[in-house]
Amino acid sequence: NETFVLTVTHLSRGSATVRVLATSDPPGSLYDGVSHDVHVTAMPGFVFSPPVLLVYSCFGHDTCVGSFSFSADTSSLADMTVTVTSSDDSIASVSPSVLTVFARNATSANATVLVSYVRAGTACLSFAVTSKGNYDSVYSGGVTVIALPDFKVADLIITPTNNGVPHGIPDFSASRPIAYVQAGSYSTFTITPTEVPSADATITISNPYPHVAVVTASITFLRGSLAPQMVTVRHVTPGDASLSLLGSGGNYEGAAWPN
Repeated sequence: NETFVLTVTHLSRGSATVRVLATSDPPGSLYDGVSHDVHVTAMPGFVFSPPVLLVYSCFGHDTCVGSFSFSADTSSLADMTVTVTSSDDSIASVSPSVLTVFARNATSANATVLVSYVRAGTACLSFAVTSKGNYDSVYSGGVTVIALPDFKVADLIITPTNNGVPHGIPDFSASRPIAYVQAGSYSTFTITPTEVPSADATITISNPYPHVAVVTASITFLRGSLAPQMVTVRHVTPGDASLSLLGSGGNYEGAAWPN
């Protein structure tokens, strides 16, 4: 009563017959010589670029938007309506979700779809076609979206202290953090993972203007820990410096805040 799963891999367009034939040892059992034919039609499809899309939360914005393009892998005999669906809109959403691909340039024109970050996770995008031509009823996957974990910035403290009381900033915005530092002194803030790190992860902090401030070069999120990590900013000269974050290791591989 076992159930066996057979995988059929698309190699080229066309039709084929797959025959399932049973033999037994010793011969002569009930299923010896029993066969069944399965008709397989390999439909046309699409070419995706890139097939794997990384998106992440952008600094100062609710969402970060990535994009991919696709085109037909063979000539279409008629215009196509393509519906793009995310397997989980709470992770990544798509726009537009319905596109028209014209037969005259189906293989040369690249239709572009925007993918918006919602939260960390993985979503698969599927493509369903309605058409009066050879692409009618084509349904396929093709793009995997990896929404990378985010960072939380908090706890800004400016030194020196005021009669022993740190200059904490009570309205410090985690979505638009600005760290102030006084001449001849330093300030600190923390960066915390929003998802439990699956392995030790190094977060590189890039500072394009070291002549303005000296900043901690990197911090480490420890495997399995949501503990905040402290960053120190030391004043060099008056000015502004936009910092960027880039993760390496575990599920934080590639997670980023651009500057």
